[in-house]
Amino acid sequence: MGLADSISRLTHLLALLGQLAIVLSLPTLLLGVTEVNWPALLLLAVAPQLALLAQLGLSRVREFDADRLAAELTGDPHGLASALAKIERVSRSARPAAARMGQSGTLRLRTHPATAERIERLLEQLRRPRCRRFHRPVSTPK
Repeated sequence: MGLADSISRLTHLLALLGQLAIVLSLPTLLLGVTEVNWPALLLLAVAPQLALLAQLGLSRVREFDADRLAAELTGDPHGLASALAKIERVSRSARPAAARMGQSGTLRLRTHPATAERIERLLEQLRRPRCRRFHRPVSTPK
């Protein structure tokens, strides 16, 4: 998560510097000596949250990619889906509050996609023809 994490940290640092600059220029703003660039101020306030949402979205995409690759490597998407379902059942029985997680608007704030969606994508791989990416026939020049 190097690039996304770096961008998030840089955005957060720049937002803090911008907020510090606003606080330091507060006396001139109150006296009417300078004007406020409202769109820039809004961007300054919203940028860290947007960076966080982008980082969490990237994390969910990577989790789907990891599931897909694991299914390709093991050749058993159904087994992986079954394991995910079992982990989800155990997790929900151990923590009842987690059972309600994701039912409201919190799906965008999760690092992992919903287990049901991960299972659905794994089972979708069973319906597709097998990928022969690593076993291409070699053609000889004539």
